[in-house]
Amino acid sequence: YGSFGIGAIRLGTSDIIKRDIFNQPGPSFENSFFEYIVSYGKSLPFTLNAGANFKILNHSLDNNSATGFGLDLGFLANPIKYFSLGFNWQDLIEPEMKLNNSQENIPYNLKAGTKFTYQFPHHSLLLAFDIDKTRSRDVKIHAGGEYGLYDILFLRGGYDRDFATLGLGVAYNFFQIDYAFKFQNDLGNTHRFSISFKFGKSVAQRKEGQLEKQRQKLQVGLETERKQKMAQFLNEGKNFES
Repeated sequence: YGSFGIGAIRLGTSDIIKRDIFNQPGPSFENSFFEYIVSYGKSLPFTLNAGANFKILNHSLDNNSATGFGLDLGFLANPIKYFSLGFNWQDLIEPEMKLNNSQENIPYNLKAGTKFTYQFPHHSLLLAFDIDKTRSRDVKIHAGGEYGLYDILFLRGGYDRDFATLGLGVAYNFFQIDYAFKFQNDLGNTHRFSISFKFGKSVAQRKEGQLEKQRQKLQVGLETERKQKMAQFLNEGKNFES
């Protein structure tokens, strides 16, 4: 039936000092942005995969709050071994956020990219490149690479919107921790952490299980056919003997 996913993202700043017309400090307030995601993906013929995100967005600023809804579509193809091609239309339905008397539509974003991966006996290499175009903005370029060691340690580096990035990942069994560092001039250098838990079989494992069932079914069919032929030969032998 495909794959399902849920997610939540929060981006916020707290303890912002409110000031009056005389620039005197007052009580503090918070500016936060939440995004809740329900995802679905499915494999299609011709090595094509497709997926969609339904999103609920909420923006809270001081005592004001706004909610909007969005939709993403994505396609991923693996035309040849080691290479992948992808296309993503983010906010196909643009969320409308009305905060007090101010209304804003989050603009759509078109993204296309390619990826090269190669698995060595105990190492792995990943190289990726993509471009994205947001409504009313210039095209942005992203590039990056990852080196994996024993599927446990991952070192990453890249280029994101005119700034360099570095990353590190550690995975063990169903548990993974990732860290990313990005150089920025306006907001200052940023640090990102994520913790992931994986459960259930992967798509590759499920496909391998389906192939194994098909092999077993074929083996049973061959064994049944062999027994039927043996019984036929025995009956013919008895007839010749008579």
